[in-house]
Amino acid sequence: MYHSRRLMLIICTFCQYSIAMEPVLMQAGPYKFGADDFEYVYHKNRRAGNQTLDECLALYIPYKLKIAAAKDAGLDTLSEITAEWMQYRDQLAAKCMEDTIINQYLLREAYDRSRYEIKAAYIRVNIRENDTLTAYNRIRQIRQRALAGEDFGELAADCSDDLSAKINKGQLGWFTVFRMDYPFETAAYGTPAGQVSAPVRTGTEYRIIKIIDRRLSEQEMSLEEARPLLKQKIASSDRLRIAMEAYAAKLKPKYRFTENAVSLENIFGNTKNANRPLFSFARQEFSAADFGKFVASQPARTVTEQAYKQFVACSLLNYESSRLELDNKVFRETTGEFLDGLLLFAITDSVVWSKATRDSAGLTAFYKKRARSCKWGKRMDATIYYCSDAKVAERLHRTVKNKNEGLGRLPDGLFTFFCDATSPCLDTVRRMLPKGANTIADRVKWKKGCSKILEWNGKFVFLDVHAVLRPARKTFEEARGEALSGYQDELESKWVEQLKKQYPVTIDEKVWTDLKRKYAE
Repeated sequence: MYHSRRLMLIICTFCQYSIAMEPVLMQAGPYKFGADDFEYVYHKNRRAGNQTLDECLALYIPYKLKIAAAKDAGLDTLSEITAEWMQYRDQLAAKCMEDTIINQYLLREAYDRSRYEIKAAYIRVNIRENDTLTAYNRIRQIRQRALAGEDFGELAADCSDDLSAKINKGQLGWFTVFRMDYPFETAAYGTPAGQVSAPVRTGTEYRIIKIIDRRLSEQEMSLEEARPLLKQKIASSDRLRIAMEAYAAKLKPKYRFTENAVSLENIFGNTKNANRPLFSFARQEFSAADFGKFVASQPARTVTEQAYKQFVACSLLNYESSRLELDNKVFRETTGEFLDGLLLFAITDSVVWSKATRDSAGLTAFYKKRARSCKWGKRMDATIYYCSDAKVAERLHRTVKNKNEGLGRLPDGLFTFFCDATSPCLDTVRRMLPKGANTIADRVKWKKGCSKILEWNGKFVFLDVHAVLRPARKTFEEARGEALSGYQDELESKWVEQLKKQYPVTIDEKVWTDLKRKYAE
């Protein structure tokens, strides 16, 4: 079964193995980082911008030093981090397993079937009181009569448990992929025109299908064009569950699956021998008690043969999922990067961000050391008037210039006097505008009073400048955000220097030269 501690052990074991197998680019104290890991980061950073190998290495070193510090601090064992990582890992694993099964087993099949339409008729026999054998023998006998030459439509009218067959004689008309249950669809597409399928079970019934005709559909998309829609339909259909069970069956020889028939009989016989193993694979045993827990987690909560098959399939698929880090490089890199991200955030928040916020004395001292450089540039205290109509802008401009220019207050009855109550035609905002920070302010003269009217973004705009302020030193409160950011940068810089001493970094020159040669080509 799926156990998180076992999974973590597998991951740690593999990490040691992979570093031993790949060239080691960098060692920081006891930690080793392979060339593959660096290349993964390099390729990702290059997608975000044109970054050289040297620039990437300069960022890679402090990044990995912080991860090493986080692990030494035990952050990778914190329940909140492991829980968040496991949740992400499980979601990604489920998607990865689903994509593998869809791409390997179902996508091409669905696409090929979508190119054809089938015209068919069917006969249905219900399974009553779980008497599978009786229903199967009956449908098989009906099929023999059809193969012997009896009219299929008449057989459907006389023998089918579907009452509508007495009227339509089992006729389905034309259909294509995703229109029927997957087993029914598979039987239909696997039977040549003019022939009758073998009995196929769908839920609590058996069916036989007479293929009357088949034709090309109007499907003109390529597989790549159809892929997104097909994947969406596959994921929401019954075929994915069936394919996953088939995929699990193929895992049995891979992991040396063995079954305890006696115990299996016991579990269906409702015995109390819960600790006897039902089956085993990959040196793991699964008992009747494990099966009981699985059944209790299911909606039906009943011990059936189908529930047991699902339990076996889930156990195998969960184990395969737990090995994704071992077998899938992209998955390993993605989950590893996510865990590194969690660790990086946690350690940086502890050592830099939250520390700077809590350390009021240190922040104040940082501000005082740099107070002379914490200055406002030239600023304008102004009200901006935005008008949607040129005539309104001209009237409003005259009113402000004559009565309110430079006073720092709005004209009386501003909105009711200049605008129709049902359609607002203007807006205002008062702001302190630094030089070079506002496109409107930069187009007018920096002096007290009303500016000229400008056209801007489909509106007519002017400024009433109340004051022009000369450059001045910021108070501590005004500079708090800027000081906090600078203080955090200072803490981080000192922290990185400390980490370089704590984890001396050595770069393997041969491996580095090989990388530079590789990406110079």
